Amino acid sequence: MSTKEKILTTALKMISENGYSGTSIRKIAFEVGVRESAIYNHFDSKEEILQSILAKHSKSINASEIITEELIDLLGTPKIFLERLADKIIEQWTSDNEQMLWKILLKEEISVSLDPNYNLGTYLKNLLGLFELLFQKMSEHGFIKKIPPKILAIQFISPFIISRMTVSNSDNKKEILDAKNNIKQHVDIFWESIKR
Repeated sequence: MSTKEKILTTALKMISENGYSGTSIRKIAFEVGVRESAIYNHFDSKEEILQSILAKHSKSINASEIITEELIDLLGTPKIFLERLADKIIEQWTSDNEQMLWKILLKEEISVSLDPNYNLGTYLKNLLGLFELLFQKMSEHGFIKKIPPKILAIQFISPFIISRMTVSNSDNKKEILDAKNNIKQHVDIFWESIKR
């Protein structure tokens, strides 16, 4: 791993644990095992480090990365598609890096001027836009009732966001398992209410 990568990995962990204001260039340098000047060889400021972290992880912030070719192949069986999509979202959201990134987005949304491409509001808009499009296509193909896609997107994704916020600071495997089970039940109930 390059020094730049070590800096970003270490800063991600430190900022997620201590917050932006509780993490200094000096502390990052110490944890990486380099001098402060080495940090400044790669980044002009702590804000640039944070923006680089967010840019590096923008695939997870960009909700369209959740949809894989494998999932697209399941669109003809919408209930299975929604179940697999829920699994994919939970798998992504429970990864260590994703948990740290989520903590940063929640903690630093107000206190740091985040690039609008990498903030929580943009993330949620992208996610809702993606699901709105999916439900529009399902409706056009006659898989689901004629309900406004935007309403379906909000109803479908809201329990995911609540579950994610509930377990975002938890390493408790039982809490995470409970959240996964709740989401699975949600998908079943949701599908039963919208299917044709």
